[in-house]
Amino acid sequence: MTLMVDRLQYNADHYPSEIALTLNGKHISYHQLMMMIKEAIQKCDALGLHRNDRVALVLPNIVETVILFYALNAMGITLVMMHPLSSGKLLKERCELMQCKTVFVMDVLEKALEGHIDSFRKIIISASHSSTGVIALGLKLKSSLSLSKKILWDKVIPTSTPIEYSPQKDAVVLFSSGTSGHQKGIRLSNEAFNALVDQMLDVIEPQRGIDSMFCILPFFHGFGLGIGMHTVLALGGRCILVPRLHKATLIKTLLKEKPTYIAAVPYLLKVLLRDPQFIKADLSFIKQVFVGGEGVPLTLIKNFNEVLKRQGSKAVVQVGYGCTETVTAVTLMDKEDSGNIGVGKAFRGNTIIILKEDGHFASTDENGEILISGPTLMNGYVKQDELTQQVLINIDQITYYKTGDIGSIDNQGILSFKHRKDELIKTKGYIVDPSEIIQKLCAIQGIEEAKIFVDEKDQLIAVLTLNDPSRIRKIPKETTQALKDLDGWCIPKHYHILKALPINEMRKSDYHALREGIKNRSLEFLLEWSL
Repeated sequence: MTLMVDRLQYNADHYPSEIALTLNGKHISYHQLMMMIKEAIQKCDALGLHRNDRVALVLPNIVETVILFYALNAMGITLVMMHPLSSGKLLKERCELMQCKTVFVMDVLEKALEGHIDSFRKIIISASHSSTGVIALGLKLKSSLSLSKKILWDKVIPTSTPIEYSPQKDAVVLFSSGTSGHQKGIRLSNEAFNALVDQMLDVIEPQRGIDSMFCILPFFHGFGLGIGMHTVLALGGRCILVPRLHKATLIKTLLKEKPTYIAAVPYLLKVLLRDPQFIKADLSFIKQVFVGGEGVPLTLIKNFNEVLKRQGSKAVVQVGYGCTETVTAVTLMDKEDSGNIGVGKAFRGNTIIILKEDGHFASTDENGEILISGPTLMNGYVKQDELTQQVLINIDQITYYKTGDIGSIDNQGILSFKHRKDELIKTKGYIVDPSEIIQKLCAIQGIEEAKIFVDEKDQLIAVLTLNDPSRIRKIPKETTQALKDLDGWCIPKHYHILKALPINEMRKSDYHALREGIKNRSLEFLLEWSL
């Protein structure tokens, strides 16, 4: 079995002086990176970490994240990747589910996690002393709290014991981007990540020493980890690390470092298009732009393509499709098809079929559930064997993953994504279950109805009606309290209390009229606020 770190080692052996990582203007070569990884292996050995352990990385896109990812991979330790801004309650639940004994976390996040992960051993990455620096993170360093079981990473003394590389069936666990406690831990192998690298060779032409990726997508996200980090490093490219989407430094970093590849969700393209500096800059350095994670409006593709062309780039937006259960993308639109309907053709080695509700294969352009087979399929869900058996099915002795997405395939083999089978909301690359938010809001005294949707700015909106108007001034504070344990992307940013919800002729809530009424201010508003 080839480990992910083995692909990196090859580049360090053959191209040691090429740049592997860039952060805050500092560059790290492949040789330097491998030396850092080997030292980290010895430090992890000193911490008593062993093969088959499960270790949580609760870190942004920083150098230490890359180092630890490959060091722990070499040791045969399962990496549990988590959002560094997850609520403490959710983080604790996931660590308990995964039976993680050790958690790597940054000191700037300690305060938010105090009282939730005290039972786990914490290895603290110092923002002020690491290769990252607080300024690069765009965070304010707060006084560190004295948590129990805390070890400072930069104080760990490495052992001198030789450590052999050791494969592990479950190399990585990523969590589906749902809401809170019902999210699924997805078990992924070394083979799946390395197969993705080989597939990407068919759609990109990387040049060592020249090509680089703008790593704005987080590494706890399949797209960011699989394509943004591992594919780039396995193919000898340069990762330009972006710890967070901070508008004050985002454009500055992009224009300074000049990445040839950009992998993004639609929200990022919108951010770039709204920036006057970006749309007027020389963009000739951009070679390819990949976007996925949710439906991409054709108007967004058209507008972004126009800016790229006008500013000297030969790139166009290429839409891809995939799931965390398949590591990430399994299809990609060809350059010549940019701006057309669809999410592309299957990568080499993948097979995509459309299955109708009656169990028969769909015809050309006929809708049905999207099923995927190929070398990047997950091993299964963590401690959910029954669910794993439901979604990983055999057809003609081939294992397929049932995505729960509805789509079709045309006569050219181009897949089109229509909608989620379960009608979950997708925003900024994440799936949000509105029913859980609604349940929490409607449990508040005085709230009668709650509706959740995403506006044209890709922001989550909550619309409420009351059955006790006398409590209206208490509602804002109580909604904040009710939703505090949800992940940040699941918490609405704008709230509107209406006298009544619009209804259609079937006496059902009219979502179209609701959206238009909010936008055009044609409804009767009682109270509004934003977070």
